[in-house]
Amino acid sequence: MTFVQSFVAHRSIALATILMAALMPGSLDSQQPTKEYIYLGSRVIAVEVPQYKIVNKNSGKVLDVQGVSQSNTALIQQWDYLGGANQQWQLVAVDSMSTYYKIVSKNSGKVLDVQGVSTANGALVQQYDYLAGANQQWQLVAVDSTYYRIVNKNSGKVLDVQGISTANGALIQQWDYLGGDNQKWQLVAVQ
Repeated sequence: MTFVQSFVAHRSIALATILMAALMPGSLDSQQPTKEYIYLGSRVIAVEVPQYKIVNKNSGKVLDVQGVSQSNTALIQQWDYLGGANQQWQLVAVDSMSTYYKIVSKNSGKVLDVQGVSTANGALVQQYDYLAGANQQWQLVAVDSTYYRIVNKNSGKVLDVQGISTANGALIQQWDYLGGDNQKWQLVAVQ
């Protein structure tokens, strides 16, 4: 199932969940960190938001927060998938009318952020508290039926593995989209 199919299915399930919750007070646990909150009249409803591993086409490795850090400014790298929370991400719409997402680490609750609000090629990607900056907002643009380029709203540049590396620990930066496999990403739902 592609990300788009999964996301559409998630939204369909979410709508059904909202309708069920509207009929059954207290049916959803609003304390879970993997929930998205929707306002329905005077009620707040929690809807499950899926977690993804974000896999690079060139290396087969995933986006990973260095050192399993929960701190602002921890760099993003690629690493073999080990199932850690620092390798799992939620895509949360910036608002109901937007095609942009904040990409949230399951481990820290922080988002992918281009350092220094830079628009330059080579600027590193880190995690940071969400401050609603354009450097923290991302759009997924399909390059084929499986892979996406992940485009930063502020710079128009994409997530890119430095040096076209296939090694664990290679840093993630932003770069003009050149069509390289180090700039293509697959979203795979995790349990």
